[in-house]
Amino acid sequence: MNVILDTNILTRDPYFKNTDMQKLISLAKKKIIDLYIPEVVFNEFKSQRIQEYNKTFSEYEKKLDTLKNKTILSTERKILNDSIQKFNESKDLLFKSLDNRLDNFTKTTNLHIIKNDINDLNKMWDMYFTGELPFKNIKSREDIPDCFIYLAILNINDPHVICNDNTLKSALDNTNINTYTTIDDFLTKCSTYIQNAINVRNQTELNEIQFFLCNNTNNLETIMKSLLEHELENALIYDNSIPDDNHEGTIEGIPSIDNIKIDVSSYENNGDDFFSFNFSCSFTNYVEYYIFKADFWTFDEKEIEGISIQDWNDHYFLAEEEMDICCNGTISIQIKRTDEMFNKEEYIIEPEDISFDNIELSLNK
Repeated sequence: MNVILDTNILTRDPYFKNTDMQKLISLAKKKIIDLYIPEVVFNEFKSQRIQEYNKTFSEYEKKLDTLKNKTILSTERKILNDSIQKFNESKDLLFKSLDNRLDNFTKTTNLHIIKNDINDLNKMWDMYFTGELPFKNIKSREDIPDCFIYLAILNINDPHVICNDNTLKSALDNTNINTYTTIDDFLTKCSTYIQNAINVRNQTELNEIQFFLCNNTNNLETIMKSLLEHELENALIYDNSIPDDNHEGTIEGIPSIDNIKIDVSSYENNGDDFFSFNFSCSFTNYVEYYIFKADFWTFDEKEIEGISIQDWNDHYFLAEEEMDICCNGTISIQIKRTDEMFNKEEYIIEPEDISFDNIELSLNK
């Protein structure tokens, strides 16, 4: 959808901070709409701001000069001269700030500036001498800018024009172009289209995220390695073959894992920008457990082989044994979506965006 802004819409919110303008900017950033401003409008808006600043600064400078001329004290004159110098420096900074604001607006919204061509100039003169709208009268010079704006708009396919200039709006209405008096008017009347476009955009983004995650599992497995190793540090493992009273043992320290495998077919979108896969891995590590002394002495040599023991108390040994361990679980990834990230070839996944769920440990027999 091609949306065009007229000067009066920009003038209402020259700092682009009102809620409706922010909504419009967001739609342009997400490419739900294509935002256009005629070059005449852009230059007129900038010129108005410069005139506004110059007027304010001129009035203030005159007051400072008046104060300076009234005093004969050199100290006071110096203070006022310094103030005027700093004042002029701040004026230059303000003009630079205006340029930066307009540049940022242009880049953020992917703004299109509509330029007039020689054909528009010829048409303008024809309309000027006939008094055709948006000219209010024949040879009405003050309406020349509006005529150029009108002709620039006609060069855009299916434009939606937000304009509160009655004469320009009447000229556009005569050509069956969609016009709106305010940004809120546009957002309200086009809400169904906008919401549908947002839904399509959202699904497109989700598809892109799925494609990226499913085609970058090697990178994800590398990021997982250290995180999973620390997740399993001193973790409990349950298996009937562990000769502990509760058939449980504790993984000793931080294991070393090298063969993580993500199951791409298990991909799920869990909502709120959380996505998950099932994963599996195996590793060899020492496991500690407590064994009843009387039970230990019933083991044959083959069962005792590889088990290190030390006294824990009168009834139990603390045993340590190297075991092959299988790990299965779910990795959850949060993708922090931004408008900028979809302009890149890949997304950055930070370690803090990853968590693990449903981890199950068992012995690989």
